[in-house]
Amino acid sequence: MSTTATFRLDNGYFRVDFRDGFVSSLCPGVKTPGKTDTEFVHPEKFFGTFEVCATDGDGVYGSDFKVKGEPVFCRSWGSEKVSFCFESEGFPLCAESVYNLENDKLTWTLSLENTTEKAVTITDIALPFPCNTNFGWGQSASDKVLGHHFVAGQGSHLLFERCDGNGPMLLCYPVLGTGLEYFAMAGSDQNTKHAFCTYIHSAQARKEAVENGAKIRYDATTRTLSAGEKAEYTFVYEFALDNNEARRKFVEGGLFSFEVLPGMTVPCDNTVLLVVETKWPDAKITFPCGEELVPVKCDGDKKYFSFKVY
Repeated sequence: MSTTATFRLDNGYFRVDFRDGFVSSLCPGVKTPGKTDTEFVHPEKFFGTFEVCATDGDGVYGSDFKVKGEPVFCRSWGSEKVSFCFESEGFPLCAESVYNLENDKLTWTLSLENTTEKAVTITDIALPFPCNTNFGWGQSASDKVLGHHFVAGQGSHLLFERCDGNGPMLLCYPVLGTGLEYFAMAGSDQNTKHAFCTYIHSAQARKEAVENGAKIRYDATTRTLSAGEKAEYTFVYEFALDNNEARRKFVEGGLFSFEVLPGMTVPCDNTVLLVVETKWPDAKITFPCGEELVPVKCDGDKKYFSFKVY
């Protein structure tokens, strides 16, 4: 099979097409409740691409990864897996993307390996998500999708929702050990142009924004690999029929769910009820400005707090 040929994973929950090692189409399968004709990827772009910036002390390198060789596919009871290898000429790292479709979850693991004889520091990993915002003149916008994202380290998540509000929603979140720390709305090529682009590491990407006065909540991180060492970053895709199911799945995936009553906009001198749901039993909730959180009650995984807005 040519590397330019399309490849599909389909288990009834997901229907995922690949071209040149990247996701060219992602739709819910027939077993997923809701509108199964929803396309979440922009028809002219891809999910699963990545841009990497690295340095070995002698220079700074930018990647231009191209798929290498044939995809490797394996099927076992209840799962389908495909892997793609990538290389970038003159770049000190090689890459591998592995997609594992098991029941109602699609797991994506991106691996980067140092192919040189000396240490290499990864300064940036950019992941663009050009969702299907292809609004054509005279066409209905109901089946197009918009993103609602939360960049917060290992508590990050991405959510893509149809414009007409019908399910399913597409969820994407990192597993423990992988986090997101920065985002931008501009990329360096046609696939990332005007697309939401989030970063696992962002030391170089954020420099211009910081110099222009941006105050970014999360510090930039890097990752240094010794000769032959490999780094792995993993994300999970799931579908949810509505917001309540999305919250439940985020919590089951190790994230936090927050609800604020009476709402996110509150007049001064009012008391707010904060509901936090998490599977982490030792989770501590604090405010950066030192506001006092008063525990109200605990109901299973849900913890209720009140605080005063001044």
